[in-house]
Order: sequence, then C-alpha cells, then structure tokens
Amino acid sequence: MDLTAPFLTLEIDDGLYAISIDHVREILDVREITRLPNAPMHLMGLIDLRGSSIPIADMRSLMGFMSTYDDANTRFVVVEVADRLIGLRCDKVREVIRIDEGSFETIELDRLLNWRERAVLGTARYNKRPLTLLDISELFGGFGGGGFFEAAE
Repeated sequence: MDLTAPFLTLEIDDGLYAISIDHVREILDVREITRLPNAPMHLMGLIDLRGSSIPIADMRSLMGFMSTYDDANTRFVVVEVADRLIGLRCDKVREVIRIDEGSFETIELDRLLNWRERAVLGTARYNKRPLTLLDISELFGGFGGGGFFEAAE
C-alpha cells in the first residue's frame, strides 16, 4: 500500500476513516435521491449528476451502523471503482491528509476473532485519533460475485 499518496478523511458514526484520493472524483452536497424498489439497505438509490445516474451507497449501512438523517455536514463523495462511479453518503468530509507511515498498523483481529473484513487496510493515528483506512475497491467487491450491485440488478 502506498501511504505516501494523499487520503480523504471522512466521519462515519463518529469514527474517522480515510480513502485514497485516487478514487475520489468529487464531493457533493446532499441532493434528491430516486429510490429503487427492492434495493438492498446500503443502496439508497440514484442521483442525477450532469445527465448520468449515479448510485448512492449509505456508508453507515455498508459498515454495519444504524442509518441516520442528513444534516448540514452530510456529503456524497463520488468515487470511481472499476470504471464505474458511485456516490458514498458520509456523515462528514474532513480533509485531505498524508499518513505517517510510522503510525500505520495492519489489523490482526482476523486471527483472534475470525474477522475477515478485506475492506479495512489497517489503522493509523491522525491528530491523536484512531483512523481506519478503507480499500474502496474491496468494499464494493469488484461489482461481481456478491458485489455492491448484485441485489439491485
């Protein structure tokens, strides 16, 4: 993993998370979502972005947290994964940072608790807070074989 690249920090359920800026295309204010029938909980629906329909994933639901209402801090972070655009509904977008390589640690909980969350690259410290680094490509499962869109398509 290239820790020298910048990361965008996000708040989700009072936790601090980071994704590689390489995937980020833009950050949007909340806008109207067109709901989809029988979609999984994490797929909120579609938004229109300059004539294209972009699916919106609720990061709270994807990560196993309870959903909440939008507020003044809620943002949609549009990311590109496997040549497709996805909007991530986040509680708050913080800032672009660089990770101190000395603070990065992989998570060894998989051995202790039989927990295998491939979307978590590891943890680091930022401004004295724990920071979880997410792998967006893994989080969305490559769009095939159990991926993000399977239940909706």
